[in-house]
Amino acid sequence: GDAPAVVAAAAAAGAFGEVPDATASALAVPMGPLQCVRLGQLSVEQLRTVRADGLIGEGALLDAALNKLDGREPPEGRRRTVCFAFSFDNAAKGDGVQLTEDRQVATFGKDNCVLGDQLVPDCGQVYWEVLVSSGTNAYVGIARKERIDVQRNMGSGGGIAFRGIGGNEKWKECSHFEYGRRISRGDRVGVLVDLPARSVSFYLNGDFLGVAFDNLDPAKRYWPCVSNNAGEMRLVASPRLPP
Repeated sequence: GDAPAVVAAAAAAGAFGEVPDATASALAVPMGPLQCVRLGQLSVEQLRTVRADGLIGEGALLDAALNKLDGREPPEGRRRTVCFAFSFDNAAKGDGVQLTEDRQVATFGKDNCVLGDQLVPDCGQVYWEVLVSSGTNAYVGIARKERIDVQRNMGSGGGIAFRGIGGNEKWKECSHFEYGRRISRGDRVGVLVDLPARSVSFYLNGDFLGVAFDNLDPAKRYWPCVSNNAGEMRLVASPRLPP
């Protein structure tokens, strides 16, 4: 297909955060900007153009077309939320953290952190949930690898998190404020990151706790992160997306 045609169609609908010049766009399309296309904001004619280029799967295009027929495409300026799947990272954890073979469950022998093994995407909204099975000092959120001290908890170690056991607070790189409500063992904590909007929000058993921070730096790299003490935390497979 003609890669510039895809970029032109998407740019006409404001589907990219930034669109480089035509030559750079043509070179970058297969690996770069198309990851951020918001298909729901393209017109029917623009969807036909994208389909002709063959660079987006038929399934995604069919979903966008059906949503248009049902009137369910995202409003102008709103990014679609997607589930963010990852595992815990054996190479990025404190000494007191043990992982199961599938790296979906972390057991904490002392107040340490563990990071996820996938970088939080810098386009669109992504969501994941963590089940807090037990523990005495539970934090859930994100962190920068160059900032976090995995041998400490996310509060004193420099993470960006909701703390629900041991307190009810939001933490951002060692500063904290009252936020949310205390959680019980067996609760699910959801994390919604929207880097284009510079925000991170948290959910408790599906209930929205509010935007925790709206001053993230989209130029920096963030990773999922949790910490706990004397407890267990489990990644929730295919959580229900927030409305």
